[in-house]
Amino acid sequence: MIKKEKEILRTEKNKKELERLKKQRDNDIKSSNAVYEARKSTLKKNKRYHWPLFFGLKAQRILSGYKIHVLNELPKTYTNAQNEELNTFDRPIIFAPNHVRKKDIETLLEVFKKHVILLSGDFENLHGTLSGSLLEKNGIIYFDMDDPYNNVDLKRDKKYLEELEEYIKIKNDPILIEEYENELKKYNKKIENIINDRKNVKEVERQVLNTGNDIMKFFEASWDLFPNLLVCNGYYSLVQTAVDTNALVIPVIYEQPVDFDMNDKNIYIKFGKPIDYLEKYGVDDNVKTEIKLTHEEKKEGIQELRDQLATLLYEILEEHCAVRRKDIPKDYWEKYKKHVLSEWYFNEDDINKKHFVDKTITEQKDAFEHLNHLQLNKNNAFLLNKRNHQ
Repeated sequence: MIKKEKEILRTEKNKKELERLKKQRDNDIKSSNAVYEARKSTLKKNKRYHWPLFFGLKAQRILSGYKIHVLNELPKTYTNAQNEELNTFDRPIIFAPNHVRKKDIETLLEVFKKHVILLSGDFENLHGTLSGSLLEKNGIIYFDMDDPYNNVDLKRDKKYLEELEEYIKIKNDPILIEEYENELKKYNKKIENIINDRKNVKEVERQVLNTGNDIMKFFEASWDLFPNLLVCNGYYSLVQTAVDTNALVIPVIYEQPVDFDMNDKNIYIKFGKPIDYLEKYGVDDNVKTEIKLTHEEKKEGIQELRDQLATLLYEILEEHCAVRRKDIPKDYWEKYKKHVLSEWYFNEDDINKKHFVDKTITEQKDAFEHLNHLQLNKNNAFLLNKRNHQ
């Protein structure tokens, strides 16, 4: 009970701390100042901790018995559209790994060797822990995953305004009009005071990359805990950020297979080819204009990244993790989920909530949701049954 109470207090404390961080970041951006994570003094401190952290993580991993198998080298060069071979690290880098396990962060930081700033939407679980403290020393951009406009108060106020609008259309009552105008002012004030951390984090990413530093972004936003989806869909903003900052995106696959006895000491890493979104979507060096990508272009860009990652993962699975279907125990998937979830504070709902959902695509379960509400009378049921048996 005491342990549970301590955890509740820690969670509440972290919520307040995250709000403070968001407000400070919001004020810095509105004042056109460098945010804390992108200041020269901050980045200088972060780099000082890089090598001690690197050797510490390596020692910890070796003592824990985990083995890393790096299947190819981090690409030091890339070829542009003119078939010229260029140095990868002459430009800022966005490392874009898949996200499957708790250990992927520390393992990838060890494998990269070079200093990178991590992007994390898990402040509530990381801050105040040993792992979180070490990552904060190395450099981390925390952000709030919640949609600030998706809250009960705002939805209620908006609904009330809509109802008032309907009443005013029916009866042009001066009292109702005055009420509507007052409520609209209050609603707009609430909107103005909302801190949209999702939007602000995009600016933080840009500021860090524009200093020449690299970042690691798990664009899927949460662990892939699906039985048959190689790589989840991801947040499209990565593509726009790469274009805005002249950054190359390097796909990275992390796979930590779990055998039937729930042993998982072997880790496989494979790098993809650098993606140059700035070149892909065209830019004239003589015309310095801001490039705003369309939704379809960003979606296409993420799909290119996912295609590379899925191919790399399939290659690892085929070469190092293949088993015969008939040998897989019936309860393997449930045991696997339980094993993975035991590593961290997450439950399955937490993971699913953080994943990106493309609202332009209707899922099959949603498309046929209305069928669950259909009620057939006896005559209709008989006819339907008869038709099915003809």
